[in-house]
Amino acid sequence: MYGETGLLVTQDDVARAIDKCDVFLVGFRNTSDRLVVDTRFTDSEPPMVEVSESTGSIEGRMFWLGQRRPQFGLPQQFKFFVWPNSIGWLLESGTWERIRQRLIGHGFDEAVEAQMEVSLQELRDVEQDSTMAAIVGEGYQTIWPPA
Repeated sequence: MYGETGLLVTQDDVARAIDKCDVFLVGFRNTSDRLVVDTRFTDSEPPMVEVSESTGSIEGRMFWLGQRRPQFGLPQQFKFFVWPNSIGWLLESGTWERIRQRLIGHGFDEAVEAQMEVSLQELRDVEQDSTMAAIVGEGYQTIWPPA
């Protein structure tokens, strides 16, 4: 995948992160919000999918995870990558389904599906809000002088 500054991450890189990491974060181009996916679970605690504000650093994210899911400790494998495309392409490319497949089948399917539905709607809302802000100029500065 390419962003404005060149190669950011390949589909294979994304697939490896989803398949191998116990925790991964997905950043998006128009928001500081992150999709946090924690694949770890116990007999009573399901995997977690949640949209979260940026913590600004890996240390901040580890602290956040420790507060949010203290029973798991630090992740063994952690990745952060930026998704340079739309939320629509996250679905169309099969990436969202790959995440879902990684999380279901451990006895928490309903909880995982509910978390994913809420997270997807939040991501869509954030993307739409960001697009509308860019259109009306809210929080953006134009490079062209007013007509």
